[in-house]
Amino acid sequence: MLALRPAFADHLRMNLRGFHRFGVPARAAALAAALAGAGCRSLPPAASTSPDAAGREWDWGPFASRLTDARGVVRTRAAGPIFERARDPATGRTLTAARPLYARAEDPVSGWTHWDSVWPLAEGKSFKNQMSWRVATVWYQDFDTSDSRSRWRLWALPFYFQGRDAQGRAYAAVFPLGGRIREFFLLDRVDFALWPLWVQSRQGEIRSNTVLWPIFSETKGKGIYRARVFPLYGRSAMRDHYVKKFVLWPIFTSARYEYPQSRGYGFVLLPFYGRINLTDQDSHLVLPPFFRHTRGARQNLVLAPWPFVQIGWGEQRRFYLWPLYGRLRRPGVASEFALWPLFWRERIDRPGAILRRWKFLPFVSLETETLRRPPPGAPAVRRRYTQIWPLGSYERSGGERRWRGFELLPFRAPPPVERSWAPWWTVFERTIVGDRTDTELLWGVYRRQTRGDRFARTSIFPFFEWRGDRADPAAPARAWSLLKGFLGVETRNGETRLRVLYFLRFTVRREPTP
Repeated sequence: MLALRPAFADHLRMNLRGFHRFGVPARAAALAAALAGAGCRSLPPAASTSPDAAGREWDWGPFASRLTDARGVVRTRAAGPIFERARDPATGRTLTAARPLYARAEDPVSGWTHWDSVWPLAEGKSFKNQMSWRVATVWYQDFDTSDSRSRWRLWALPFYFQGRDAQGRAYAAVFPLGGRIREFFLLDRVDFALWPLWVQSRQGEIRSNTVLWPIFSETKGKGIYRARVFPLYGRSAMRDHYVKKFVLWPIFTSARYEYPQSRGYGFVLLPFYGRINLTDQDSHLVLPPFFRHTRGARQNLVLAPWPFVQIGWGEQRRFYLWPLYGRLRRPGVASEFALWPLFWRERIDRPGAILRRWKFLPFVSLETETLRRPPPGAPAVRRRYTQIWPLGSYERSGGERRWRGFELLPFRAPPPVERSWAPWWTVFERTIVGDRTDTELLWGVYRRQTRGDRFARTSIFPFFEWRGDRADPAAPARAWSLLKGFLGVETRNGETRLRVLYFLRFTVRREPTP
């Protein structure tokens, strides 16, 4: 006997909550939510390990979805690659994105927060009480947001500089008019007026004064003296270490070294000849820098001519016939190229692993990390990355594998690109984590989810959807639907139900209870 089952209030309430997440007014969402209740969830909630066991997941293809991926991350997405909200229940990490206008990633465990806005136009980050942001060439950094007297800087490169240094001293400068800048890259302080008319800098006990930069300059400090009238003459001396000079730079340069392990002299007269005569090295240069012969205690080198022919032996072994072929060996690193810059490979020996990289620019890029002593039963290759540009990439890290297509950049995308831009050209993605698999095409037009042999779901939006749930072996469930519930059949606990026109449900078969 057929029994009419029109009740769908629970589905309606669930999908109203889903639409409200994207700001759809209640009245405008009512009809769409009713359809979602009819077509989005083919199977009612049950005590199982299926992705939607909690009854909070829904899928409207590339338009809107809320699903748990193979990593266990709950993702709410809308408008293809544009809107995304993701949260990892295990770690608490979150991602919020309205691409490319805004993306924000947070890790509450480590205290890191990163955000981007039309990257690389603007970006920012914070770590515990430290915070910084950048918009174009305007850069701000606060070293302790909990302290109103903390160290901070606001620089609008190269025109404006303001801040407070680690000792609490304020500074400001307007380029090229004048002012003072503290902690300017490697310098403790820079003062200038009508640059390049006058510049003074300090680094520790070393003070430099420059007039009409870079022409007239004098530097004094503990054991250090430098002076120049560029490019006519210059002299630089460091007590008990060296004396260097130039005349008509770069035509003639000379140096005398007094290091305990290396004493002697050297000079270069461009473009004719050069000589370096030290206790641990003897070099002759002809038409420098093209021809050179060096014999040393640790290194020997022949350039004939540079950069086309380079031969070295000693601590570094080098053989270059540039651009046809070249190889370099130094402690812990071995590299090789052919038809530079098309083919290149490198091996880096680390204490616990070996890192290998291969590149055939711009099309092929490979990288592997191999453990020297893998744990019993674990694979030797801990990490692998392969890119065939622009078709796609493959990545494996631990027990996780991912295929992706396309790849717009001919190199591995940095985190800001992954947050703000990569989803735009990722039209296909397949992820495997243990026995959990996700496959997606065109941002959800096609989706396939499997969770071992317990759960499987296939969807071609909006035409067809099929599910199978065997989390409870005594009561397996399966369902299929057309046009998101226009017509569908579901079976659970020995009962088969037919769905027609989204809202009407009929029990067509019920097995007798034993």
